[in-house]
Amino acid sequence: MKQCLIVLVAFLALTGCRDRENKTGDTNSSSLTVEQFEDGIASNNPKIILDVRTPEEFSEGHLRDATLMNFHAPDFKEQAAKLDKNVAVYVYCASGVRSDKAATILRGEGFKDVYVLEKGLNEWTASNKEIVR
Repeated sequence: MKQCLIVLVAFLALTGCRDRENKTGDTNSSSLTVEQFEDGIASNNPKIILDVRTPEEFSEGHLRDATLMNFHAPDFKEQAAKLDKNVAVYVYCASGVRSDKAATILRGEGFKDVYVLEKGLNEWTASNKEIVR
């Protein structure tokens, strides 16, 4: 019984460390602040800026050079699988919920570098960052 408890505690400790790494950007998939996301999409490195909102939301304003891929579309996973897995993907939605789910799908499809805009486009616009209308 004591050994089982020790194994459980060790597992929880390791899992907790891995979760902290994801949040601090120490791994290849993380949530980024507006400033970090802006720096990433402004870099000269190859990247995909992926807007996972609806076409209606996209038409109201989006990030420059963003590709629309509606998360709620029935073929979202199939469309996402067609993207270049060797390029960093910067994902955003309105508040961060859909982009977190989309990032999970992308990682499951073998994407190496997936970055999510923390709090989504709502936070981007609240920070007075540029959007395309």
